[in-house]
Amino acid sequence: MNVKTFLAVCIALLIFIPAVPAQSAYDSSEEIAIRQLINNLTLNSLWTEEDIHLMARTVHGEARGENHLGKVAVASVILNRVNSPQFPNTIKEVVYQPRAFTCVDYGQINLKPNLAAYLAVSDAILGNDPTNGCLFYMNPEIATSRWMHQRASAKPVTVIGNHVFMH
Repeated sequence: MNVKTFLAVCIALLIFIPAVPAQSAYDSSEEIAIRQLINNLTLNSLWTEEDIHLMARTVHGEARGENHLGKVAVASVILNRVNSPQFPNTIKEVVYQPRAFTCVDYGQINLKPNLAAYLAVSDAILGNDPTNGCLFYMNPEIATSRWMHQRASAKPVTVIGNHVFMH
């Protein structure tokens, strides 16, 4: 089964499997889908299983209330930072950079990600970047960083869901 077919199956599973609360155990079909997705992504990829799990935890912690596109956008920012000379060059270093992601600061990075988070990571890894290369984002309703608000008002932005994405 190729990656696109697998992603279609995973999306179909998302539609027919009821939502799983963040702290509950995975449904066995969700665990299987996540394992297959990770295997497909690591087969011919620069990314390790640890990278994919960390990205999924970050996406889940930062964007679990967003739609699929919003989750893909957050995953894309992580990858854009890894590929930018302005940031560290590993997923782990990018995610754990001080004050980079509020889910790390507030412990939501430790929530168990669902299939939706892994599917978003997969889309980003496969090259879908709805932010067009953005390196920063914030939720203007809850962000407290004056620097982010100033950056958002000074640069062109992309709005996806509740987040504002900036270069």
